[in-house]
Amino acid sequence: TVEDTIVQPWFKEALEDTQGAVFVCHMGYTDKLVKKILLKTRELKGDKYPIVFVNGHTHIRAYKKLDKYAVTFEAGHYFDTIGFLSLSIGDADPIFKRRNITTNRDILSNTLGFSNYSDFQTEKGRQIRTQILQVRRDLELDKVLGCSPMTLSNRNQSSWKFYNDIVIPLMLNESTNDTISIVSIGGWRYELYAGEVTKDDVITFSPFRNGFYYIPDIKGSDITKLRKSLKWYRSSSIEVIPSQSYRILVNSFDSTQISKILRTYDLSPEVIKHPTSLDTTTIWFQYTKDYWKCNGKNTAEKSNRDKTNKDALEPSIIALIVILVLFAVSFPAVCCYCASWMRPLGSYGPVSEESSYVLEAEMVMVPTQESNYELP
Repeated sequence: TVEDTIVQPWFKEALEDTQGAVFVCHMGYTDKLVKKILLKTRELKGDKYPIVFVNGHTHIRAYKKLDKYAVTFEAGHYFDTIGFLSLSIGDADPIFKRRNITTNRDILSNTLGFSNYSDFQTEKGRQIRTQILQVRRDLELDKVLGCSPMTLSNRNQSSWKFYNDIVIPLMLNESTNDTISIVSIGGWRYELYAGEVTKDDVITFSPFRNGFYYIPDIKGSDITKLRKSLKWYRSSSIEVIPSQSYRILVNSFDSTQISKILRTYDLSPEVIKHPTSLDTTTIWFQYTKDYWKCNGKNTAEKSNRDKTNKDALEPSIIALIVILVLFAVSFPAVCCYCASWMRPLGSYGPVSEESSYVLEAEMVMVPTQESNYELP
């Protein structure tokens, strides 16, 4: 355990003759174990010893100053950003600077000081790319399954609502009157964009292939209590009647946690395997084929994979256009607007904390399907 590790002689020895420490931890930035490591290091090295925690596990972007000389930083999310953090150590107080860099190849090459992407490539990288493309062809990952008329996003909750209220009832032949679908928000790992939907898009969106189960004979009053306690879950939007019995539709990963909570209500929930052969990935395959027909014409000009690198940029372009129009209407004379979009770091140079484009809205803890996550 962490508690055992920090009292080992080697831990103290590792900190000797050092100007600071970087701890790489597979735990969330607010995990109580981070504080234990911090306090033990403070005990050994004093209050002015610089400490950086590089955290993970919760798949979010987050940064927190633990004290004047210690910070914790999560950057990766789902590898859509790479974290950059610099620490200046001298006679004055340490200066921590960080930034999240979008994992777009052009941005990364520019960040590292290359003016052309071709200069960023290596021979080994080209070989690996060729091998990856061959595997993609073998698995038919670029096969178009259908054309989505909408973008399903985790940010505006549209993916959960569409799944629970539309996909589940249709594909599993479930009644919308007495079945409550519940799914953890860690189940979807990306957006599903409008336009062509490929096999790869679906796997990127819903990769885990969890089977379906149901829990019968749960009163509406208990469903209401369950919904209130499930902070990291989303359920069907139907209103329940307290005295009526319902059945809860869950996947194999979520069934353990749901039944565990129901047992705290003095219930004995029975988890039963659903007869369908579909799972949380193939249900999207089949739904896309059955209900999102392309009819020879795409519903959007670009496919999911084409929109990936542009998704973060488009809202800013729209906002810029709106600003320019407003200024043009307000001032009939010349309207000028200057903006600095994305300042490169230069050749590994530190960047200011203000240049980090971490959004507060993204700092939401997400339970992961690789962990035995316990609700608070």
